Amino acid sequence: MESLTRQPALDGLRGIAILLVLGYHGFGEFITGGWLGVDVFFVLSGFLMGLLLLPQADMGALAVRDFVERRVRRLIPALVVVVAVGLALSWLLRSDEAFRQFGASALASLGFVSNVFFWQNSGYFETPLDENPLLHLWSVSIEGQFYIVLVIFLFLAIRLGWKSATPLLSTVTLISLAISLSGLLDADATFFLLPTRIWEFLAGVLLADVLRHRTPSGNPRWPGTALGIMGGITVLGWGIFADSSQYSVFSSVAVTAGTVALIVGAHHSPRVARALS
Repeated sequence: MESLTRQPALDGLRGIAILLVLGYHGFGEFITGGWLGVDVFFVLSGFLMGLLLLPQADMGALAVRDFVERRVRRLIPALVVVVAVGLALSWLLRSDEAFRQFGASALASLGFVSNVFFWQNSGYFETPLDENPLLHLWSVSIEGQFYIVLVIFLFLAIRLGWKSATPLLSTVTLISLAISLSGLLDADATFFLLPTRIWEFLAGVLLADVLRHRTPSGNPRWPGTALGIMGGITVLGWGIFADSSQYSVFSSVAVTAGTVALIVGAHHSPRVARALS
């Protein structure tokens, strides 16, 4: 399990996601689909959480306290620093009304509900990052919400005595994706809210469930290489050229599939793993 979680290729994939998001906010006229970098993050987050928690669920006990402590140490210090610096600069440089608005978004960020705040108060594509630098924290909030929901799902599976949580997680994935594709919610709600985003995280969790039971064999590795190449083309193609006028679920589906393909390719093909490392 450790070898899967510590693959340098995963850090490389995370780096691609960061560059896409930074490219979108810095050079949006050229990297129009860079906002899809968050979709790569969501799949990666789900994958790593699956590797961590699914073995514990198999044994019938979740180390919730240890899990929470790790997440707090990873997220809270940096989050507090970013919010504190932002508040100080906003107080110094902005009008009273702008400071109040920034303060509200800061509280929402610290409460891990900034995705809901920005859904109700502004749009991702309509709000310049320099207007509210905390806008990017919406994805941190939705990630924190996912952690809670995943622990609840796995705890429920354990308490009900199920041998595997996979059927439940698969069902939730399909329902979430169906809602996202159905158009029942407007584009901003579909973009910002967990019920229409959790399928991306769970795609990573389900992938972890598959790969943790399989080790690369001596079989020909070209299928893994081909899969990784197709995944890379998909992620970079959509990440650079996708439309940024409004959120498209189909773009998220493409990038999620591409990210899954890259992870599988890196697992089975040393060439893909080296290319991402």
